[in-house]
Amino acid sequence: MSRVLITGSNGFIGSHLVRHFCEQDKIVFAIDRPTTYSIIPNPKKYTYFPLDLPDPVLIEKLSEWKPDVIIHTAGNSSVPNSVINPLGDFSGSAVVYFNLLDAVRKSCPETKVINFSSAAVYGNPENLPIDENEITHPISPYGFHKLICENISKEFYLLYKLNICSVRIFSAYGPGLRRQVIWDILNKVIYDPEIQLAGTGKESRDFIFVDDIANAIDVLILRGAFTSEAYNVASGQDTSIEDLSKLVITSLGVKKDIVFSGQLRLGDPLHWRADIHKMQSLGFTPRISMIEGISQFTSWAINELNQNTR
Repeated sequence: MSRVLITGSNGFIGSHLVRHFCEQDKIVFAIDRPTTYSIIPNPKKYTYFPLDLPDPVLIEKLSEWKPDVIIHTAGNSSVPNSVINPLGDFSGSAVVYFNLLDAVRKSCPETKVINFSSAAVYGNPENLPIDENEITHPISPYGFHKLICENISKEFYLLYKLNICSVRIFSAYGPGLRRQVIWDILNKVIYDPEIQLAGTGKESRDFIFVDDIANAIDVLILRGAFTSEAYNVASGQDTSIEDLSKLVITSLGVKKDIVFSGQLRLGDPLHWRADIHKMQSLGFTPRISMIEGISQFTSWAINELNQNTR
């Protein structure tokens, strides 16, 4: 495996994967919407092609590049935005993914495809930890559309024999993430007199550092079945939002009060903790602890905020 295509290459996870495979000296192709923004260093190490998917030009590029693996991270990434604009989320998720697989079917049917799904397909699970056989009950358009993409994977595997698997990413974080709960907490710790957050603080998530996600993808490329199956990609540990806030505060070396509203946003689950035995059976082990990961994140974020204020 030497030729890797990453869609959504300028996004948080996509950009880290571009860097990851460039460091492995793979031949890397990157696709994302035309933009001047990217967090990827050394852009000369890979081929970037600006493309707003879906686009019929993709068939031409796949025929030219013949990637061994396509890692599909493109798509919308906001649960609240999906609630406000479900049609836009569907178009950016299911429609884009269907067109991608149809292009693979026509131009490079031997290529392995890794579809980035989400723990949002589980909604509020009945059992913890959540294994891949848990009944899926999405509670947001984002979660429903991720589940639709998994079913599209099954369609193209069963009918066209494409090599596909899906990764259900839990709460990803790390340098470069400028949204979601950890970024929100950090900004409130720095700029607000007190930290005001939704919920009760007892809600929990299974956080996974972005470098561990990249390592999981390495394992799947080598050992995944690619029969449209799904894998939990997570740390296997849960952290409450209250404890997460305290970790960020401690990492920044400040003292501030935390106030919780008691109200959850529509589409937010109560608790997530993944069973990762399926990935572990392939050889995956998370390496970055929450303390180490938060330390890396806050160091990057402080530098980022300082640069923006100069």
